[in-house]
Amino acid sequence: MENNNKALITILLLGFLFRLAFILSPNELLITIVPDDAFYYFQTGKHILQSGFSSFDGINYTNGYHPLWMLLILPFQLISNPWLSLRLILLLANIFSLISGWLFYKISKKIFNNSSTAMFSLILFFLNPIVIAQDLNGLETSLSSLIFMICLYFVLQTFKNKYSLFNYGVILGLLFLSRTDNIFYILGFLAILTWQYKFASVYSFLSFGLVSSIWIILNMEHGFVQSSGMAVPLVLKDEFLSQGKNQFLLFRRSVKLFIDFFLFRMYQFIGINRMVFWFLGILSLFKIMSKKIYLNKQWQKIFILILFSLGLIVAHVSYRWYPRHWYFCQFIALICLVFGWSFKRVKKGNYRIFTLVFVVIFNLTLAIKFLINGVYPAQLEILRSTEWIRENIQEERVGVFNSGIISYFSGRTIVNLDGAINTNAYHALKKKDLTGYIKEQELDYIIDYQPVMGEMYRLYLTGLDYQLVEIIDISEIDWHNSKIEVWRL
Repeated sequence: MENNNKALITILLLGFLFRLAFILSPNELLITIVPDDAFYYFQTGKHILQSGFSSFDGINYTNGYHPLWMLLILPFQLISNPWLSLRLILLLANIFSLISGWLFYKISKKIFNNSSTAMFSLILFFLNPIVIAQDLNGLETSLSSLIFMICLYFVLQTFKNKYSLFNYGVILGLLFLSRTDNIFYILGFLAILTWQYKFASVYSFLSFGLVSSIWIILNMEHGFVQSSGMAVPLVLKDEFLSQGKNQFLLFRRSVKLFIDFFLFRMYQFIGINRMVFWFLGILSLFKIMSKKIYLNKQWQKIFILILFSLGLIVAHVSYRWYPRHWYFCQFIALICLVFGWSFKRVKKGNYRIFTLVFVVIFNLTLAIKFLINGVYPAQLEILRSTEWIRENIQEERVGVFNSGIISYFSGRTIVNLDGAINTNAYHALKKKDLTGYIKEQELDYIIDYQPVMGEMYRLYLTGLDYQLVEIIDISEIDWHNSKIEVWRL
């Protein structure tokens, strides 16, 4: 027992310190790890604190964020140093991640009833390069994963009375407020409760409805689905249809994306090498079928959640056409639990110790390579563009599609144009009249990469007059073979 506790503390501490090293890394590296989307939160948080108005630019309303994470990080926006604020937010996220790792081990140990197998699953998950990267993304991912782990931990227990079920529904409501697309997992949890507790599960339904309705009521005027979830998919589908394609071909494309994801891309989002992914999957499947694990009640709950997670995959892959790695961290956790069965085939003793050490080294090596090279290397060039903005722009308004970093570090009025964090821009995209919106906002400049302006959003910018005045060029960096360009309107 003592050795098991030492091993657990070692893995959790190793994962936390590994993440902490990147949190404390130079600004030039950190900016290539934290996605531009995270700065949407930070900049919007500033305006909420200043005026009580939910706005990215202080002009336009936005609901393009998940409310619980926004609430938690608001105090950090009172810090004048943006880099210190960012690092403290990442530290908070990784404290959540550390607790998630501990809960994941507790869950694994309960369902496997074996410490070494639980440790194998923990290493697969907590030291997973994709999970590590998403714990460093500054978004709501770590908070969402923590509440998911809490929900999973308790659903594997027995609720003794209606009060316990009511309280569990409150936690499900918080899971929804942490990421609204968690609704698919929530439906899975509620299905488990209905199956196990029949009519008594209504207490969980009731409390979940009460908590989740907070966000729905606050956004009745604008729609409770965030513009951040709909804006880019709208552009991708409009571009597809503009090529002479019809709705049937669009549907066929959606089906193809789903099949392609499962057969050829899922391992990339899981964070496990393709050959290793299929090897562990096949070994685990044989073990589950041969031992009839699917008849175990605890594992039936896990499989129900995996089944409902397919809805999340359909939503992001087939409907939105725009899956991002941070959407699937809970799915990774469920898969790592299942893959734990492959470890049962490893002989006890030194073989198991060698396997655990090898997986630790292998995962961390991949994570170092992934993070050192920069998850988003072109963002260094975006950061450098803020220097030009501070030197050349004072009172003028600037429109930017990828606007998070530029707005947060430039200190100028930056209007988001991709609609992800600007509800009015999203509605302008729906009308295919972004040109009219730009004129209405009286923008003086547009700054972004050339393919964004000239290709991705060309359908929405007809009739817009602009002149190229500057190219921001860092020789060692480019994005799609292009540089950041400044256009005067």
